[in-house]
Amino acid sequence: MSKIMGMAMIILCLMANVLNAETVSVALPEDVTVLENSVELKVILKKKLTIPIDSVTSSAVSSTGDRLYGMKLNNNTFVIMNEKGNIIFQEQCNQGIVSKDGKKVFLWTGSNEIGQVCRLTQYDLRGNMQWELCSSLPIHLSGDERFAAEFLTEGGDVHPRFSLRKIEENRIIWQRDFSYNWEGYLTEKGNLITINYEGEKDAIKIVLSSYGLKGELLWQYALQEPSVIPSIILGRENFVVAVSAGGVVAPATNSVFVFNIEKGFLWQKSNLYIGVQGVHGLSSNDDYLAIFMPAVKELLLYEMKSGKEIYRVPLFRRLWGGKIDVTSKGRVILGYAGGTIILSPEGKVLADFADTQYKFFDGENILLQKDSILYVFRFEERN
Repeated sequence: MSKIMGMAMIILCLMANVLNAETVSVALPEDVTVLENSVELKVILKKKLTIPIDSVTSSAVSSTGDRLYGMKLNNNTFVIMNEKGNIIFQEQCNQGIVSKDGKKVFLWTGSNEIGQVCRLTQYDLRGNMQWELCSSLPIHLSGDERFAAEFLTEGGDVHPRFSLRKIEENRIIWQRDFSYNWEGYLTEKGNLITINYEGEKDAIKIVLSSYGLKGELLWQYALQEPSVIPSIILGRENFVVAVSAGGVVAPATNSVFVFNIEKGFLWQKSNLYIGVQGVHGLSSNDDYLAIFMPAVKELLLYEMKSGKEIYRVPLFRRLWGGKIDVTSKGRVILGYAGGTIILSPEGKVLADFADTQYKFFDGENILLQKDSILYVFRFEERN
């Protein structure tokens, strides 16, 4: 009987919500929704929340094989939830993550203002403190969780000092003072990417620099065209810089530059209409770059290493994007104001989850919030 009811639900969803021949608006069912012949999207968790989720910050697989999620709630509480929906860790803080090995928790507390004490504390899952770093500057953690950096170049506040600490040895391995017109980004493996602004107003030149783990300068690259402040997204081996050459109001034209962290410039695309509402995202394996341009209602997917355009597809309506992720196989997950859509590696819209908030993708699971309910979906390959 349950299987019959499940099939009936799927059929009703398909009949009532067909957008076009290849687009299906999917309700949030309890059973499996087939997206394409080789893939299933299965609901593995549905949990009613007493406090809404502000953000999902991290995920890991524990030593027992359970998937863990680090979540920041709307009341400044960080929790770790397992795949059964049970809370196994809870603490008040500014921000937090569960470590990649699923054995530790990193929590940030204190203020990000200059002169105020910032703390990064490491706990085990039972809440026992293992390590703590205090600083008068904000503390940044590398993606591989081996390094902690102290620097401030955000929110209009800038401090010249940068220092990089190896957590296992609890020692600073390099530090230096930069100019007061720099921005810093700590990479997955502890490298530092900096942006320096030279010149004034309409004659600003942007210089990108990459530094190694000993503080050595690996390369520099100057953006020659007049540009406003860029946005940067970091991958494991590469990163993307998007700059606007025509102001901050859409549809100003944008250029996208792609760099290898160790080696420098890879490729560039110009005359894009990303605008201030556009978003771009990388796949976790650095194979794909997706760019959503709401001003012209287009989504682009590039091969990351070569810059080859895989597709450029028009979307069926104007969507104001907020978050975009790409799976390791090239599927695109776009969270927009009012819902979430999933596209195939060929650019076909597979599903539209209306009235949902897209929260997180961990490589195989998608987390959505609808009203006060959290849904966790999993991609599964069909035999």
